[in-house]
Amino acid sequence: MPKRPIAYFSAEFALHQSLPIYAGGLGVLAGDLCKEASDLGLPVIGVGFMYPQGYFHQRISSEGWQEEAYEYL
Repeated sequence: MPKRPIAYFSAEFALHQSLPIYAGGLGVLAGDLCKEASDLGLPVIGVGFMYPQGYFHQRISSEGWQEEAYEYL
């Protein structure tokens, strides 16, 4: 077992559905790797971005412009 922690860098992590900071395969893979490392007791640190907002809902205004409505985390 490594004596120092292993840093795992990813743009997204699918850790829980209450944290919508992932879009698909990459996030699921990163989340699964972190979960498995935790289950095995391996010293892994996940390093990524902290998004203050999750995904946004978008609509087109009557003038034809895109408008966003963010869900704050």
